[in-house]
Amino acid sequence: MRKFGRIVLAALLTTVLFVPMVAMPSQAKKITDDWTEKSAEIPVADGVTCQTIDGVLYIRGTGAIPDYTNDTLHTRPWNNHLFQAVNIDEGITYIGAKAFKNFKKLRFINASVKTYLSGSDAFENIYEQPTVRLSGTEETVEMLGDKVPYTSLGSWAPMVFRHANNMIYIMDNGTIKNQFKQKTDPYLTFVFSVDNSGAVWKEYTDSDNAKEEKAEHKKDKNKYDKYTNVYDLVDAPSEKNPEFVSPLRFADGYAKTAQAVTANRYPMSKGYLELIAWILTNTHADYNYGVSYNCSVSTADKIYDTYETPQKYTLTLPTSLQAPGRTFKAVVVKDGQPTVLDDLDLNDATVTFETTYGAYQLSIIYK
Repeated sequence: MRKFGRIVLAALLTTVLFVPMVAMPSQAKKITDDWTEKSAEIPVADGVTCQTIDGVLYIRGTGAIPDYTNDTLHTRPWNNHLFQAVNIDEGITYIGAKAFKNFKKLRFINASVKTYLSGSDAFENIYEQPTVRLSGTEETVEMLGDKVPYTSLGSWAPMVFRHANNMIYIMDNGTIKNQFKQKTDPYLTFVFSVDNSGAVWKEYTDSDNAKEEKAEHKKDKNKYDKYTNVYDLVDAPSEKNPEFVSPLRFADGYAKTAQAVTANRYPMSKGYLELIAWILTNTHADYNYGVSYNCSVSTADKIYDTYETPQKYTLTLPTSLQAPGRTFKAVVVKDGQPTVLDDLDLNDATVTFETTYGAYQLSIIYK
């Protein structure tokens, strides 16, 4: 059973999301063999340094955090540091692959909406219910070709699907929050804006790890209050998501008993978007990029990867794409291989196409 309590949001954000700098001690105090109260400032890359202070890793400067591989994790400057929060300066342009992999205590990530994330593996195997604070109101946009935007805010989206509904995102305002949800999944639960003063904060009690940490928090309250004494969020009634209705279905005459068709708005990787950009540059130069989905057909215990014969699907387009006289095509991508399919209906609000696939990625292009 979850216990709910109301906390003033502004005060909580001050204590949780912006961990204050502490005064430099005259001599670093040894906490354990690999954790000092304050580390030296260490070079990371050209123009970038890091420093750990009281369990908070500060990444400072202007430039990129490098990519790492499983074989080079030990070369990360913070590899032997212990921290629960990472504060990344606005001047950091990129957070590299596996940069914070395996830091299981890491639960608070503070960064800028301007900063690109290499992918969900940058924060692989961290605390099971982390909070991401993305500050700022202006994202960075890189055009792939001249028609497909790859945005910094969108680059954070794959983390949503790695952590499902366990990761909490907090944005500076409702506009950025809504942009983020449109880049990920409009039905995503734990996305909030700082100005949502009606948000309900609660203690999370379903996890054994959370229960243990809660007990430890009671024993040493001061140690944990500089991070948070709550473990999760729920939406305020005014921000409840609508009930999910899949925009994709079997076309008339193709429905199958107990087989459900689902299409979720999905944050595509840069590599996938580069593939769509190549199509829009080289084979369909008169078309524009619309929207992408992750699609599947499933029963309660099975996902249908392929069918022996072609299946016909109908997708209801987002209202932002619907326009009289537009021509649409469906780009079905399976295992990195694209197939461009004609729209088989004349409805301005839908796209109908045929494929043998039951699980695939789908992009809509239009002119």
